[in-house]
Amino acid sequence: FVDEMIDSFFSDAEESFATMHLSVAEQDVGQFRFAAHAMKSCSNNMGASVMAALAAKLEKITEAEFNDNAALHHDTLTQMFEKITAELVELRSKPATQPAAMTG
Repeated sequence: FVDEMIDSFFSDAEESFATMHLSVAEQDVGQFRFAAHAMKSCSNNMGASVMAALAAKLEKITEAEFNDNAALHHDTLTQMFEKITAELVELRSKPATQPAAMTG
């Protein structure tokens, strides 16, 4: 189950990043907001609360802020994703622990 959640997160995030990257290149604030909203959702589903909070902020970005800093925001979100990816890959490599025995 955990592996499926991680795979889903990676897939959803990669799709959102592709959309976000394109929105920066095309200077499309609406598309950027849409991608940020999707990123917020998949981050929340995975428990990546800091990334979800940034994405929530970016889904409401003003056009002026987008024009001035869209690439910077995209890069910041990308760095967060890379850190989370490394943590999730490490989590996958650890053997599952056995649940404690039930008493009573």
